[in-house]
Amino acid sequence: MRSSSVLKRPVSYTLKRYLVLPILCVLTYCSIGSRQTPRTSFAVEHASSVHSHTQRGLLHLARAISSSYPYVQLMFLNKAYLSITKSWICNMQILSNSTLKQTIFVVSDEETAYELEQFEPTLAIYVHPSNTADVSYGTLKYFELTLARLRLQNQLIQEGVNVFLVEADAIWFSPMAEYMSKLVEVDKASTVSATDRSSVDPLISAGFIFYSASHAQFFAEYTNEYAKIILKLRGSEGRVDHIHAGEQHLMTKMLRERNHSVVWLDECHFARGEWYQDEKYRIRCPHPKVIQNNYLVGNAEKVTRAKEWNHWFLDGDGQCLRDIPLVNPHADFNLTCSTSAFLSLLGSADATSSILDEILILVDQVFYLVEKAASCSGLKVSSDTATRVTCVVGTVLDECLFKERELMDYAELVTAAHGYVHQYSHHKQFNYIAVLEEDATFDVNSLHEISLASVIPSLRRLMNSDEWNIIRFGRLPYFLVEQSAVTSCPVECICKQQNEFGNNLCHMRHPGCDMRSSDFYVSSSRIFLKLAEMVNDDNRYPCQRVENRKVGIPMATPRPTIDLQILKRIDHQWYLLPQLSMQKKLRHLGVVHGHLEGVHQDVALQHQRRLDSVFTQFCFRNE
Repeated sequence: MRSSSVLKRPVSYTLKRYLVLPILCVLTYCSIGSRQTPRTSFAVEHASSVHSHTQRGLLHLARAISSSYPYVQLMFLNKAYLSITKSWICNMQILSNSTLKQTIFVVSDEETAYELEQFEPTLAIYVHPSNTADVSYGTLKYFELTLARLRLQNQLIQEGVNVFLVEADAIWFSPMAEYMSKLVEVDKASTVSATDRSSVDPLISAGFIFYSASHAQFFAEYTNEYAKIILKLRGSEGRVDHIHAGEQHLMTKMLRERNHSVVWLDECHFARGEWYQDEKYRIRCPHPKVIQNNYLVGNAEKVTRAKEWNHWFLDGDGQCLRDIPLVNPHADFNLTCSTSAFLSLLGSADATSSILDEILILVDQVFYLVEKAASCSGLKVSSDTATRVTCVVGTVLDECLFKERELMDYAELVTAAHGYVHQYSHHKQFNYIAVLEEDATFDVNSLHEISLASVIPSLRRLMNSDEWNIIRFGRLPYFLVEQSAVTSCPVECICKQQNEFGNNLCHMRHPGCDMRSSDFYVSSSRIFLKLAEMVNDDNRYPCQRVENRKVGIPMATPRPTIDLQILKRIDHQWYLLPQLSMQKKLRHLGVVHGHLEGVHQDVALQHQRRLDSVFTQFCFRNE
């Protein structure tokens, strides 16, 4: 990635650096309803470029992309939209580079094209001379610019190119290629669109719509009809949207009149700009795949809103940020379930309480996850510690979150509880929380080995730093389970001890290690919402959503679970040495031994001690 700062353009730099389409039929009505437009209007001589295809005309470039993808993505921009487009490019680089490979950036002028190429040299850029200023929605100039862009799309569609029009002011949280390809190639959809109104009365989204070349005649008629409307508006001053509402209204009307089918994208997965303004919309649709930053007039206002929501991908120096932001950093939250499922805990100390008390006193809140209320007494802590412990009753929480509880398996229900307490903790503005499952037990041997005088100060120093996201006191190195002879440690599982934090802690910097067990860990507010969103994310496979399930039919792609997928995706994990907590039951061993509920506790503990000994031997390192 090169710097995105504005570079001084060389004097010798000319339009030949990009493909240039003469501005034809932009301000006057002309008919292009068939393939009468000569192909030479696409192709202009072009000097050598980083992108090999750009030596050919726009049509040739579109056909080259179409040979590898079922459609070409078109994105229009001018000088006023440059920073928003750069942010979208950064978004795609994190999410899916293939999206950029199938996108043609249609740019209004050579200077903007030059700046865009300096920002990302691999882009397919096409210069289509048009208005470079920030034109306001609803004005004649805005609608004239729209007409010019419609004509360019029409030329491609008439030549057999499928077009997916996208706008840079949208933020994407999920790759779209697989999803859209199914609609286009398998379902043979002719028009696919998000809706700019409620799904009860859908309206074509002009900034997120797919057109199939199989309906080229309709698109030509639509473009011509739009041109007639603009011709009648010539000479109008100020806003004219009270006379003409816009191209999306015209297309919606014509599609209905001609009885053309439209695949309307789910308004929860493909949210319009109302999502930002309407708290009820956000609670109803917490995890969109795409949010369009519309329902707001003005580019500066859109940038401001994107930044306020952390939906902006450029840092202060104009460089790309490298993390997918949270969908909803405001975390609109419904407290109804916590009211019924959260119980207080009465103190009841035992031999393990001293070290537990010392650890739990470091956090703001402790969540003890149990299946039934009667199990709340299973956690033994002092009366002082008990005041910061909340017992989360799984059966009650499940009934509140999932009305049809029988459609969820045990692992999914437990995972939902982990996600819920993290979202609740964000709402309560906690800094650190501890999560314990009722299945956790504490290894007496470890309790004797651990020196509180050294471990607690080290934990306190670590928790006061930015070096961690999660600290795990229990672990099950599952990557060792099927290995008969271990000779090395996977790179992602290497855990390094750092002198600053003592000999009883080690740092696993990277995500990806198959380390199971979620029985006891401490997490930082830095990951509260990220963890909750990973738990709740059913966008990639909508069939996972509970309301779409059928009793007795297993999910081909099950929802992610807390210790198999969720914790595995979190970086900067720390582990206590020796291992403090273990699981009373191990279901994977239970299957091996023919007991679905897990093996006897002694067998489970012996198995975990053995694996942890191997993990310590091969994966613990001194930094």
